[in-house]
Amino acid sequence: INSLDQVKHIAFGTINGADGKPFKTRDGGVLKLSDLISQFEASASLKMNKNLSSQEVAQAMPIIAMGAMKFSELKHNRLTDYNFDLEQFMSLEGFTGPYVLYSGVRAKSILSKVEEIGNFSSEVSSDSERKLLLTINKFNQVFHSSLKHSEPHHLCEYAYELANRFNNFYNDNHIIKETNIEKKKHLIACTQLFLNTLSLTLSLLGIDIPEK
Repeated sequence: INSLDQVKHIAFGTINGADGKPFKTRDGGVLKLSDLISQFEASASLKMNKNLSSQEVAQAMPIIAMGAMKFSELKHNRLTDYNFDLEQFMSLEGFTGPYVLYSGVRAKSILSKVEEIGNFSSEVSSDSERKLLLTINKFNQVFHSSLKHSEPHHLCEYAYELANRFNNFYNDNHIIKETNIEKKKHLIACTQLFLNTLSLTLSLLGIDIPEK
């Protein structure tokens, strides 16, 4: 910061418990950040894929926990109060960090199975692909709006929209098994573009995507 005129006060709401009152520990004290992180990590470890090795779990679990915790805070309009709900924040369905991260992991899994990324074709093969590419194209608009108003929840909403669009695209296309070589290269290129855009969006929120 070079001068005081660049300092801006950012107001925000409160985190409440299930009773709608400011969130506290059972004994009425303020919850430590380390304890909050531990709660997210414990929940994440219970939801990890049982086929992962202990090393893979150890690598992914803290990334998922931190991503879920940050996303649950930043997805709300910063002026809005909200209730703390760990189970909902860690859900793999809906407007949550784990859901968005899973979409990124899905894309990484696809790309790990191909030898080259491929090129875009001039034809759009499905409605889900068109919607995915149009959503990707909105990044600059969303980024500048979020920055201008100091409202990171716009980036969270965008990441969620991206994840939804990609999952629909994934369901409509057999990317790895596609027999048309040129179409397959195009689908892979779309997948890489999605992952690049999602990774950039989440990085602005301080969130990483695990490998598995």
